Amino acid sequence: MATLGWVANSWVSPEQVRAQVLASLREQLDGVEVEVGSAHIRILGGIAISDLKIVRRRPNGEEQPLLFVPSAVLFHDKEQLNRGRLVIKKIELDQPTVHLERGPDGNWNASSVVKTGPADSPVPTFVIKSGTVHVNDLGPEPLPPLTINDLDLTLLNDPQLLLSVQLRATTSVFGSVTARARINRLSGALAFGIELPEFPLGEVAASLADRFAPEVAPHLGGLQANAAISADLTYTPDATVKWRHDIRLELKDAQYSHPEIPWPVQRIRAGIRVVDGSVKVENATALVNNAKVKLSLETRAEAVKPATTPGVAEDPLERLEAHLQKLELTLGGVALDDKLFEHLPEKAARSRQMFSPVGSVDLAYRFTREPVGWRREIELRPRQIAAAYEKFKYPVADLRGWVKRTDTHLGEPVTAIDLIGTAGGQLITIKGQVVGDGDDPAINLRITGANIPLDDAVVAAFPPKYAELVRRFRAAGRGDFVAEIIQSPGINLCENEFRIDIRDATLSHVIFPYPLQKVKGRLVVRSNSTDSSRPIRPGEALRPPPDRDEILLDSFTAVHSGAAVWLNGSKRPIPGSRDRKLTLHVGGNNCPVDADLQASLTALKIDSVWTTFSPRGHLTFTADIELIDRAPPLNRPDFEPPLNPATDLKLTFNFSGPTVTPSFFRYEITDLTGWLEYKNGRADLANLAGRHGDSRLKLAAGEARFYPDGAVWANLGALEIKPLITDSAFIGAL
Repeated sequence: MATLGWVANSWVSPEQVRAQVLASLREQLDGVEVEVGSAHIRILGGIAISDLKIVRRRPNGEEQPLLFVPSAVLFHDKEQLNRGRLVIKKIELDQPTVHLERGPDGNWNASSVVKTGPADSPVPTFVIKSGTVHVNDLGPEPLPPLTINDLDLTLLNDPQLLLSVQLRATTSVFGSVTARARINRLSGALAFGIELPEFPLGEVAASLADRFAPEVAPHLGGLQANAAISADLTYTPDATVKWRHDIRLELKDAQYSHPEIPWPVQRIRAGIRVVDGSVKVENATALVNNAKVKLSLETRAEAVKPATTPGVAEDPLERLEAHLQKLELTLGGVALDDKLFEHLPEKAARSRQMFSPVGSVDLAYRFTREPVGWRREIELRPRQIAAAYEKFKYPVADLRGWVKRTDTHLGEPVTAIDLIGTAGGQLITIKGQVVGDGDDPAINLRITGANIPLDDAVVAAFPPKYAELVRRFRAAGRGDFVAEIIQSPGINLCENEFRIDIRDATLSHVIFPYPLQKVKGRLVVRSNSTDSSRPIRPGEALRPPPDRDEILLDSFTAVHSGAAVWLNGSKRPIPGSRDRKLTLHVGGNNCPVDADLQASLTALKIDSVWTTFSPRGHLTFTADIELIDRAPPLNRPDFEPPLNPATDLKLTFNFSGPTVTPSFFRYEITDLTGWLEYKNGRADLANLAGRHGDSRLKLAAGEARFYPDGAVWANLGALEIKPLITDSAFIGAL
């Protein structure tokens, strides 16, 4: 009994146990002071201790707390204790408080506290329940203070060379945290994983960027987001790349604003994965000015700064793409307003000027980098917008289809166009491509429309110098049109051709207002256009473009008062002159000689022909008309020179059928046939033949001259009348 009492007093009494615990802790800790309030062996096993306190002394003698544990349990090796050694196999700390602090010298107060031992010596299992950790950084470029609450931690040394750690806690900055780690005690290899389900990404990202990436920090100030983060980090000391990481972020309902973005980015949802510095985003979505945004991207391992040209602004897309392996961005329902284009590159503003779009579109931006090179695609899909192409300004509504610009490492960008819309309730198509990215790209564009009303909207789409000329035909009805715009690369000269296939229209030209119905035929306008501020070819002297513009009237047929009429013609420049010549070839079968014909001759200022011959009845004819369109003086570009028939008009007329009574020989002649030419203010006649009752009249040649005062001079040579009946009509004519 005495022996048992001595053993109990030596090894089981609280004082002896407390002394053994203190001795064991002091043996394993260095540079700290250890205090234990009490210690005793529990009946159910283990050593219960209370008020465990570990402190360090600052150089000024001030006490710096490191660890305080209200209660703990040390599970010891009973066999070793019987041999006089306290060997701890497991430690449980209940509600401990840890103070971690980094001093001004950059060292942490917990560094070098635990003495290192051989890798093959066992480490006791370590369990913390409901712990609290206070982190205070007083070092250079300090981090914000951090408090970790509700800390549950388990450290397990099994197998002997491997340490495994499991941790759960709640932090004052990062929210709840779950972490795990595996450490190889022999090699020093580390595998660490952490999960933060409610990480305040906006606040922390800005402060971390301000410290570690100052150039990025200004762009993160407008981020408001909580993220679910999970990360896996590995450290392999003997590997070429020692540190590797795999970080995954889930953003939900985040927001972002930036001075260079005209609208806030709202409802951001994204899955982001960062593997060894490479970022991958899949199916990220957001809302910008009611436009839906979808984003996927992958960065490249090493970014190469794009080459720059002195005096040329850096392309923001190239600067971004230097960091990318691939990217796909889509925006649905983007409003094409001034606020958008204020923040887009100059190229976008040029596209807006080219098409004048109004409405909203879907945009897609795709970038891929392959071993053979890179490829960028920017695609625009209209949402039934209204637009008008600058080189054929015909307003088109309900525009659909796509415009796709493709840039590659091989050379010039290509913009392909495939659009469909409506105008006047009818279908319009716009197809073609633009190759190049300067002032003078290669253009091959075709715009077509079927059954389009021939109204002023179509006429106004022609080049300005021809719009008024086409308008003078006063056409009404419907037709099919084709506009072709072609420009060679690097040449400031766009060759345009506009064709209108007219069907079932009406037409009455201002200069020759002979009304025609059921008009069918093709109107062709060819025109060159340039930017007059630049030469046609680089290096050439600034000069006007070659004047090859023309209008063609091809295979026109029509009806006037039930009579068939046909028409061909053209208007072309006169070589060596600024004037133009309108040439018309007209024919008609059994056309009435009516007031419409008289008004047409009056418009040509040759109504004296009508008053001289007083034609009536019906007329079958062919006519060739040449009309000079005088150019305005250079110093009076808005002046329109008046028509002078004596100098500007030539008319050749083959006819048959009408009845005439010349004013200079008032003798009625029926079934008149012959040839007439008007030019230089005179009419030449040839091969005239007609009837007066039973008499037949012939005139081999004749001439009539018309004077401004209304006087007429005529020479009717070789006039024959067979048989001559000297009736009252003949006597009256004499």
